Amino acid sequence: MLLIGMRAALYLLPFPIVRWYLRHSARVRARRPAHPETAARAVAAVIAQAARMVPGGNNCLAQALAARILLARQGIASELVIGVRRDHRGTGPSLGAHAWLKVGEETLLGAASAGDYAPLPRLAGRL
Repeated sequence: MLLIGMRAALYLLPFPIVRWYLRHSARVRARRPAHPETAARAVAAVIAQAARMVPGGNNCLAQALAARILLARQGIASELVIGVRRDHRGTGPSLGAHAWLKVGEETLLGAASAGDYAPLPRLAGRL
């Protein structure tokens, strides 16, 4: 449900509104799990599973943002990384983008393609 909502929000709303929601949704916290790394991997697995069932769920940014909300609600810090690359498909060069989510040094979502992209400056404190 959260993945569908995030996908719709990214499509329909201006990004400042999405960013406001992300900041405020992170304030709702449960007790921090005893094993945050295991809990983070479980969240990533749930998001990956949901992405296979939701139309348009394969959107990397929607997945990363949905996982970020779920992790924040458990008190687990994460970092959203957005990267870009030159894409030579179609009639000429264009820009390709990819989002992935990290907890500590581990990339939870989007790891398979992350190495193909140059990360943009960190969004810490801004999202």
